Amino acid sequence: MTTTTERSEGGAGKDWGAAPKCTAEPDFENLLAVLRCDRPARPTLFEFFLNERLHAKLAPPPENAPSNLDRLEPETRKGMKLIVNGPNVVLENVIRLIGFENLCLMTADDESLVSDMFEQVGSRIVRYYVRCLQHGVVGAVIGNDDWGFRSQTMLSPDDMRKFVCPWHRQIVAAAHAAGRPAILHSCGNLDEVLTDIIVDMQYDGEQCA
Repeated sequence: MTTTTERSEGGAGKDWGAAPKCTAEPDFENLLAVLRCDRPARPTLFEFFLNERLHAKLAPPPENAPSNLDRLEPETRKGMKLIVNGPNVVLENVIRLIGFENLCLMTADDESLVSDMFEQVGSRIVRYYVRCLQHGVVGAVIGNDDWGFRSQTMLSPDDMRKFVCPWHRQIVAAAHAAGRPAILHSCGNLDEVLTDIIVDMQYDGEQCA
C-alpha cells in the first residue's frame, strides 16, 4: 500500500501529496515574454481555471459604479498581475440564450436576427473588457469562448467570421490599445479559423483544452 508520504533516498519523510512551496518571486513578465515569442527568464506554465470564490468577490458592479478590481491591487504581490476572463464571451452567451440547435436554424432562416443577437451580446462584452482594462492590476485579458467540436467549428467558418470573429477582433483591439495582450481560450477543432485568430483578430496566444 502506498501513501502520500514516501521514504526514499534523498526524500525520507517527504509528503508527496502536499502542494509545492513557491520559492521564486512572481514575475508576470515571464508570461509576456512567452506571448511575444521570447524566451522567459524561467520555465513558464499558463493554465486557465475558474475560481468561483474569486468570481463572487469580483462580480462586476453596475455600470458607473466603482470596480471591484480596485480591491485586488493592494492584495497582489510585486510582479503579479490579474488576467481577466469574460462571462463566456460571445458565441457561448448567444447559445445560452437561444440554444445551439435554434441558432443553427436561425442562421439559415433569419440571418438579420442572428446578427442583431450577436451585436447585443458582443457590444456588451466589449464594454466589459474596456472597463476592466482601465485598471492597472490587469495585465492581460482572456477571451474564453468555446468554438468547436472535436472535428470542426460549431458554426461554419463563414458564419464564425460573420457573427463571432468581429467581436473578438474588438476585444483584442481594446486590449492592444491599453497596452495589454489578449489570449484566446477555446476548446475544439479550430483549424479552419486558425489564420483568422492570428492574422485577423490578432490574438497574442491561444490556450485550449
